[in-house]
Amino acid sequence: MRFITFLIITLTLASCGNNFSTKGDAKVLPDDIKELKEDNIQVKQEVDDSEQIIRQNNESQQNITEQKKSDPKQPTEDDPWTSPAEHGETDHLYVRKGKHNFTLQWLGWDKPGTVQIDYEGEGEYSIEGEQRNSEGYSTIKGFFTTVSKKELRFTGKIVTQVAHNNNGEPCVKEGTFTFLSTKNRKYYRLQEMTNCEGGMLVDYVDIYF
Repeated sequence: MRFITFLIITLTLASCGNNFSTKGDAKVLPDDIKELKEDNIQVKQEVDDSEQIIRQNNESQQNITEQKKSDPKQPTEDDPWTSPAEHGETDHLYVRKGKHNFTLQWLGWDKPGTVQIDYEGEGEYSIEGEQRNSEGYSTIKGFFTTVSKKELRFTGKIVTQVAHNNNGEPCVKEGTFTFLSTKNRKYYRLQEMTNCEGGMLVDYVDIYF
């Protein structure tokens, strides 16, 4: 019995010794490197989720198109998301018109900015707005269409500026980009999220439902 107790104490001390670094053998990674590794795992998961949703959306869109060709009057599985009666259109998905919350993670989620979304017809929406505080700003202006209930295809300009990123210089993105809602989240997130600084620095630009 004493031998077993001695063995348990010895193993416990050995385990504790491995959890602490000494001056001569500091093998524990710095906190910032640990955070980078954790961020890398999170970003990789986001990308994997996004790619899967895009594939599913493309397959769903193809099925809907084929279904409409075979019987244009037949409602599709996305029928609950067809445009409101006020639009006078029934073959486009829609999002809510009006003001929506808009955030960049560096500027915080507790005081979101706002964007104004208006329907322009033919399945196209305009969007414009910003989030701005003492840390910096994020702006968006352009147009988007709905690919599915979870995907927006945006064309326009997005600018983010934060003092401690990209040497404080604005990061400007112009062109066509994808916003996705993943894991039942109540917002669409910009998928081209890499900041102009490069490396592992990413911007989470979110448009809320």
